[in-house]
Amino acid sequence: MISYCRNRQSGQLRQLNRENVLLLVEFFQIHGLILKYYVYIMKEAIFSSVGTIGRINYFIRILLFVAIPFFVTVVSMNFFSHWHHGTHLPLGIFIGLIFILISIFSVLMQTIKRLNDIGKSPFYSVLLLIPFVNLLLILLLLFLPRKQ
Repeated sequence: MISYCRNRQSGQLRQLNRENVLLLVEFFQIHGLILKYYVYIMKEAIFSSVGTIGRINYFIRILLFVAIPFFVTVVSMNFFSHWHHGTHLPLGIFIGLIFILISIFSVLMQTIKRLNDIGKSPFYSVLLLIPFVNLLLILLLLFLPRKQ
């Protein structure tokens, strides 16, 4: 059986040979593993402060909650600044702010989980609201071991 796929740019049909099919299968297997790892890491509720979280999971989640709002803000501002009938840049900024607020809340919940993990009071999470002290708190939480 011969399979064909359509080229997106030219619209021409091309034959799928065995090597292309194997590359596609490998591509989807790798992405399946990444998805399984992502589900494993994010299996706990990100908006809940119940439970504990380890150092590696905390680091990965903090990176995600910093990177995702940044990229969403940049993309939305770029998209809405080049609108067909004028600029709608404030809408891009608003979308970015919504993602940033959700991210701040999620980082607060993950910090409470990490404080529970090291045996400290969740009240220390208030230190996240103080500039520069919040960076020290996150670094401290990244390096302190789990309480036995």
